[in-house]
Amino acid sequence: LRSSQNENDGHRNLEICINTVSRVWCFKPENVGTWQDSIDVLEHVKAVVSYSYGHHNKMALETSVLSREAGVFSAMALNRFEEAQFSLELSLKILDGVVTAGGGVKNKGAALEDEEHRHARAEALHELGRVFRYQGRLGASE
Repeated sequence: LRSSQNENDGHRNLEICINTVSRVWCFKPENVGTWQDSIDVLEHVKAVVSYSYGHHNKMALETSVLSREAGVFSAMALNRFEEAQFSLELSLKILDGVVTAGGGVKNKGAALEDEEHRHARAEALHELGRVFRYQGRLGASE
């Protein structure tokens, strides 16, 4: 199906998928009642995030947050630390992909200097540090 879509349709449909998964994803670390429902959606979150990485989309921040939250969920609820590490590193890669090496913006309306992007990056780095500590990789956690 994806191969039969033109680029604009592909971007639009990717945005629809990201919005839909974001609405369904209900994980809140402090509310254990959300954990069971999140298990049912986790693979969808990971699939949408993985697919969106490498595709320029204007929803990089939302996608990065989804990836970070999937990583936190994998670590907290499932004790899958390698999976959590992958999701958290992907969250950072998505944010890093917003700005080119020369400082130019790849995605209009998004820049790493933006307060929301800095905050999302700090949260992802914080959680990644935790995962490294859980794995006993203290040097990597710094």
